[in-house]
Amino acid sequence: MSRRITFLFFLSIVTCSIQAQVSLYEDQFNGGVTGGSFSSGVTGSGSGVITLHIDSTSTIRKAYLMVGRLGPAPTMTVNLNSMVLTFDASNQATPDFLTGIYGGLSAVHAIDITSQVNPAVNTYNISYAQAGGGANFFTDFYLYVAYQKNSMPLVNTVIFLKTLDFMATEQYTLNLVNPVDTNVSIGFAMHGGYMCDASSDGENISVASTLLGNIGGGDPNNPPNICAGTAGSFYYENNTLFGLNGDSPNQLMAASDALSDVKNILPNNATVFDVQFEHFGGPGSSPDNSMWAWIMAYGNSNVQPTAVFSSPNHICPGTCTDFTNLSLNATSFIWSFPGGNPSVSTDVNPTSICYNTPGQYNVELIATNANGSDTLILPNYITVYPSPAPQGILQGGDTLYANSGAVSYQWYFDGNIIPGATFSFYVAPQSGNYNVVATDNNGCEVEAAIFDVVAGLTPTLSKGEGVAIFPNPVLETLTIRGLPYGTVAEISVYNVLGEMVLTVPLSSAGQADISSLPPEIYVLELISGCQYFHSRFIKK
Repeated sequence: MSRRITFLFFLSIVTCSIQAQVSLYEDQFNGGVTGGSFSSGVTGSGSGVITLHIDSTSTIRKAYLMVGRLGPAPTMTVNLNSMVLTFDASNQATPDFLTGIYGGLSAVHAIDITSQVNPAVNTYNISYAQAGGGANFFTDFYLYVAYQKNSMPLVNTVIFLKTLDFMATEQYTLNLVNPVDTNVSIGFAMHGGYMCDASSDGENISVASTLLGNIGGGDPNNPPNICAGTAGSFYYENNTLFGLNGDSPNQLMAASDALSDVKNILPNNATVFDVQFEHFGGPGSSPDNSMWAWIMAYGNSNVQPTAVFSSPNHICPGTCTDFTNLSLNATSFIWSFPGGNPSVSTDVNPTSICYNTPGQYNVELIATNANGSDTLILPNYITVYPSPAPQGILQGGDTLYANSGAVSYQWYFDGNIIPGATFSFYVAPQSGNYNVVATDNNGCEVEAAIFDVVAGLTPTLSKGEGVAIFPNPVLETLTIRGLPYGTVAEISVYNVLGEMVLTVPLSSAGQADISSLPPEIYVLELISGCQYFHSRFIKK
């Protein structure tokens, strides 16, 4: 199950201000969420490092680089690892809101970088510089990544963006598509800007009328001694919140720790609650802090597992297959492969499950988590094709003959493929070892080999005397020409499987009756004393 909501606006009138909520992204999926920030304050340029936590075996479901804009800032180019990103009017994610101190009409911008994020990378170098003056800058960056992994439990996540003008107290009513589950961690992370410290120029953060704490001061990875952004860095997976970059996964927010677990504040199954951000700059101070965005990540403690898998399931005898686990919300697995080797496995994705005997075989998967288990049995899921017909090689002179009937052939010499040698026979140009791989109509292969082939031979029974048979093809009687006068011999006939199917005497006229044979390709063998002769013929 997955749900996405982009740019949803909710407006209502209250006594102190207009509450406004913009949801940049809201989703539910199996996997995790992570986020981190960098800020150089209102300097317009800077460089640093953002550190995340992404499961390297996951896939990226959604990724954004967000930034606040103060006033009519000129276009800015940001380098994020190998990415070159341009912030301008095309990626403004909120309506304009007013800051009376810095630049006037401002906004939050976001660029979707899902396709450019590698799950194996957790360190992101960021650098930027822009023209402009006064307070017209892009400032305070936040990198957000949602990563999918089906073996992890469900996670819910939402990014809310600022819409109210800068003021001493900002209040928002948040609406969630998926209710919170207070039996597991509920992560709430701030993305703020230009808070010099937590004592004289910071922000009180409240959720559901409960004060989480006051935040202010730059994060550890920001340049020191500047009024930079304060943000919550975190990752959330397996129903658990973890802090990054000095942030703690407890309820308290304090100083540069802008991360909170709010599971003890919200009612279970809540979908609507208020948040409040209150500037505490002292008497007469101006509300100059930027609450650009706040990010939530929360799980579900009652999800049942679902067993799902796939595999190449039509295979040849003696071969192996791998299984891909597509189960949801499961933490452990038991596989059963009757007829396979091995026959059981507890691996997430079993590999090299081998089947030697033709037939059909069931596969069973039991997927389990803390809430229960789910069993999937697929009857006759694995089909092992019949064994291909056996192969053999016969030599007639300098020609090698494989058994006919296969769909394709490939000949090899001394273990190396012979380009273009794809017929059932091959004329050997050099002496050595030959083998042929024949493939049947199921794609199954069988191999035969012949060793110590001597190339360039003409079949002979005595020195200098060539022997030939005719007619070929033949209907009833074969005549063998070139035999020495008075040769006494017996003829043996073999089919393409190498089986002897006929033995007949050779007449004094050098003839043999083969009329009893069915139409097929045969190999004739004539032996006289220590001399021999082989030749291939076709029976009509």
